[in-house]
Amino acid sequence: MYSGRANNYAKQVYSIMYTYPGGFDPFSATCSRTDGATNPCFSITILDSKFSNFGLMKAFKTFPTWVNPTYKLQYSGMVLDLVTFLGPISIKSSTFANNYVRYATCQAGLNIKNNFNGEDNYPSYGTKTKI
Repeated sequence: MYSGRANNYAKQVYSIMYTYPGGFDPFSATCSRTDGATNPCFSITILDSKFSNFGLMKAFKTFPTWVNPTYKLQYSGMVLDLVTFLGPISIKSSTFANNYVRYATCQAGLNIKNNFNGEDNYPSYGTKTKI
């Protein structure tokens, strides 16, 4: 269910994003989106936070979740999604506890090595070639 909702949301976001003309950058006059810039457009600060029980309610899996790279879900993290993020990130005085990656055994690693996709429960999202 979660994967389905995440895929639907990502598709909507990327569809809207790609409707802007190429090279459109609303921030170009006030900040820089270049790596290491002194005036970055964005930054992330996480302070005094607790991240616990991520993945707790997910079912154990024996094969990886493959996604269509068009929707960029191969870059999604449990806490932050940082693909193409070029600003500074600061995590201070925060706790990470009891977070789970839900692979039941090492079989998932073997399935990744052998490019075994398992069952595709969402064929309408196209060909899944990334983990």
